[in-house]
Amino acid sequence: MKANEKQMRCYHRDAAVSQRIIEWAGLSVMMRSWCRHRELIRALTKRELLQRYRGSMLGLCWSVMNPLVLLLIYTVVFSTIMKSQWNDNMSGFGIFAIMMYCGLIAYNFFCEMLSSSSRLILDKPNYVRRVAFPLEILPVVMIANGLIHAMIATGILLAGILLVVGHIPWTAVLLPLVWVPFIVNCLAISFILATISTFVRDVQHVVGILLVALFFLTPVFYSSEKVPPYLRWILFVNPVAYVTENTRKVCVYGLVPDWKSWLLFMGVSVVLLYVATCWFQVIRKRFPDVI
Repeated sequence: MKANEKQMRCYHRDAAVSQRIIEWAGLSVMMRSWCRHRELIRALTKRELLQRYRGSMLGLCWSVMNPLVLLLIYTVVFSTIMKSQWNDNMSGFGIFAIMMYCGLIAYNFFCEMLSSSSRLILDKPNYVRRVAFPLEILPVVMIANGLIHAMIATGILLAGILLVVGHIPWTAVLLPLVWVPFIVNCLAISFILATISTFVRDVQHVVGILLVALFFLTPVFYSSEKVPPYLRWILFVNPVAYVTENTRKVCVYGLVPDWKSWLLFMGVSVVLLYVATCWFQVIRKRFPDVI
């Protein structure tokens, strides 16, 4: 009898240790799960994309029209009505529109990510209650949907650069590299927000306020050169500002990114993703209790 009790204690202790290892190896577990469920991720991404435009006459064309209409409005207001110029060396309606569109692509992607993450788990109660469903793929599906729209917008950007400037610099091929740490960072933030908002419903309202502030704190409709030196730290900690400035570098100015900043941003994003996925692994077992 005592031998059986001892075996049971050992079993429970080993199970607890194994569970703890799984929780603290969150990122590697997640990556294996993403690879294992890649077909499911592809199918859910396609379904989310089709559901978004289901019933509309123009369908996916709205993903092109929405940013173009916003771009036209912002450009007319800032460059024509308010007589704003980008800088002393670059001016004109077309240049202002291109420089602003570089920022709008990153901002719209980040905006959609934050808005969707704040209700990612809450909007999927059926998935949460299914024990076998891999919840860790939901942020990946959301990021994939955002990337599809960002790629469409990038195609419009490159066409606009060709039309206004007359050529596309070769450094534009580095644009995917510019976006890699930004995507990793967004994935990490998505896991964190999705977890917090499941227990604290006020997060959705806070996100709305933050997005308004973020638009003005990101050099979308102004050059970063106009930011006073004592406020430059805001651009340094703003991931949207990083990708906006480097998109302009590689697509408009024909310059390569600052690789030291790239490595720093990439390192911070990977560490943040590791922490976020570990925390998600620990907390996810409590999701069914609050949904």
